[in-house]
Amino acid sequence: MIKFFRKIRQNLLSEGKTGKYLKYALGEIILVMIGILLALQVNNLNELRKSKQAKSTYIDRLINDLKADTTAFSFHIKNVQSKANDGKYIMSVINENKTIVNNKVFVLRLQNIGRVNVPRKANNTFLDLQSSGNLKLFNNDSIVNTIRSYYITEVEFWFARYVERTTEGYLPIVTDVLPFRIGEEIINSEIKQDPTLKPLLKYENYDVSVLDGDVELIIEKINNQSNFDFHLKNGTRAHLLQLRILRESYNQANELIKLLKDYKK
Repeated sequence: MIKFFRKIRQNLLSEGKTGKYLKYALGEIILVMIGILLALQVNNLNELRKSKQAKSTYIDRLINDLKADTTAFSFHIKNVQSKANDGKYIMSVINENKTIVNNKVFVLRLQNIGRVNVPRKANNTFLDLQSSGNLKLFNNDSIVNTIRSYYITEVEFWFARYVERTTEGYLPIVTDVLPFRIGEEIINSEIKQDPTLKPLLKYENYDVSVLDGDVELIIEKINNQSNFDFHLKNGTRAHLLQLRILRESYNQANELIKLLKDYKK
């Protein structure tokens, strides 16, 4: 093709048709420019298609991560609610002399308050978007800010305080007042259970023997702990605060899922 155009130009020059040559050369330049512009347009369309496809894939990944979060939050809400209820129950036994109906349940609820459940958000997709700079694919400040506010919060700081307020305050006291035999039986019962069900084990499924004398000794030791009441209340309050944060996070995740679905339409 190039040789063909070159031959035409040479014939025009050899025939002395300078005017026609210039017009032809100009036309050839225009054709080349049109070709370049068309190529650029096609390339831009391809890039736009790739960007839309990448954005759609990221949205799907984010939604899947958020669904995993809502499942985790729902699980932890039930778990932490039980711990808060256990705290209120133990307060009623220690401070209001409520009758202990079941020795085993009393001990299990006593030790359960000192345990914590800290969820971790499924943030791999967000970290990918952030590190790669692909958040710009969304081209919507409101969407980007909402995504950032969900993943970049001070919740992680609170989780650290939550662990501290329970494991460093209440848990050591309970470890001290519980007979070692009972603590060992609790752990062995949990080892035998399905690992995925451990955080929600029903108390009746524990193979733990707690005698009346054990309970009397435990309560006597508790009464000799001057700071037990404070750490019990502090731990229970921490569970209640954790419960509030988990519910807020659950709602935020669901709202973001809806927002992303609407944005993808």
